[in-house]
Amino acid sequence: MKKIKVTILLLFVIALLTFTFWWGGNAPGLRGVNFEKENTENEVTDTVNSTESVELTKESEKEPEKEPEKDEEVTILPEVESAEEKEEVVLQSEETETLEDCIVDTVSETVEESKEKEMFCTISVRCDTVFENENLLDDFLLGCLPSDGIILGTQQVCFTAGDSVFDILERILKEKNIHMEFTATPMYESVYIEGIANLYEFDCGELSGWMYKVNGSFPDYGSSLYEVKEGDVIEWVYTCDRGKDVGDTIN
Repeated sequence: MKKIKVTILLLFVIALLTFTFWWGGNAPGLRGVNFEKENTENEVTDTVNSTESVELTKESEKEPEKEPEKDEEVTILPEVESAEEKEEVVLQSEETETLEDCIVDTVSETVEESKEKEMFCTISVRCDTVFENENLLDDFLLGCLPSDGIILGTQQVCFTAGDSVFDILERILKEKNIHMEFTATPMYESVYIEGIANLYEFDCGELSGWMYKVNGSFPDYGSSLYEVKEGDVIEWVYTCDRGKDVGDTIN
């Protein structure tokens, strides 16, 4: 009976030791579990540390953007550029004012020069000779002409250098609203007067037409080619005999 008790007691002790051995951490399986837990804890720790280092790195990267020096540089540069632009605007305005002054002076000088260059001459238009040859003129046309034969009385007109006898005639007749018709020949730069005040060439005979004289002489070229001079006396006359009846003895 005692042996049986002793045997049971030994078995119990062995079982207890075995249980203690397995659950005490020396079993291979348990060692594996503990090892994995330790690794997991280490990984968690490393992850936390890496996360903190990343946050610190981000903060360190953000810090330079908040540096006051860079902000000051950004605000200073536009001020320098705006100051330079203001200087350029001031210079440009000064140059513009100077240019405007020069233009005004030039215009004033030109006006003064043009006034100094203004010249005067006289011009008249007559058809006295038709009344000496009434039998050759149409009665209706004769009634449309002035009774004294003066279509345009002596007028003093202003002209500038380069104006021709034709230029002055055309200008004064337009101003007085007197009819005129002419033919231009660009090849010869010449103009031929066909009619004035509805009185045309050949209206008073086959030798009739308009002629002009300057200072009492009849030029032998067209009126558009004769350049007027200061004080010239221009007369347009209607001839019924190719100039003989108006004083042109040469032609």
